Amino acid sequence: MDRNRKAGRNVLLFRAINRMSAEASTREELSTELRSSGVDPDQLIERVRSHVATAIGPTTVGLTKEAKRFSLPLINQLRRLTNLSPNDIARRLDVPLAFLSAIERHVDVTPSSWREELAKRIERAFQINIDRAVSIFASQSRLEVANLNQPSSYQKTTLEDILDMSEMDERSKQFWLDLAQTR
Repeated sequence: MDRNRKAGRNVLLFRAINRMSAEASTREELSTELRSSGVDPDQLIERVRSHVATAIGPTTVGLTKEAKRFSLPLINQLRRLTNLSPNDIARRLDVPLAFLSAIERHVDVTPSSWREELAKRIERAFQINIDRAVSIFASQSRLEVANLNQPSSYQKTTLEDILDMSEMDERSKQFWLDLAQTR
């Protein structure tokens, strides 16, 4: 199979899994949905772990239990802190879940003004100390993540790309673009 076509199929698969995982409220629900789509979740996890471990090496070796907990993706950290579903988290932060997911995947290009705004919203919505909210994003930026979407070439994601992924209306997109330009 052509390498680019295979990469494209992988991107579609991971996007579908990302959407399903955001919608599922339990691990069992997600597993059932994946199986009904023809994907064995256990086999998928093992293959991804193997490929990621090979690509990035042991990044958590020597980390304390607390440090490993904060190396979780943004949405999972918020789920753990709030006991809410991803959809409820996004609703309380007044942003689409797709936006949080895009931020999580592209924190390296997310402006500090966006991270600060989201940290303020996290503080207001969940009564989480602002310093802790900011630290969620700081830990995200330290993670080394293998780029599984584009095995043969690198394309820099732009703020506009993130907003296009976010499913926001034009007015909301403009708010975030203006916020990025203020700082």
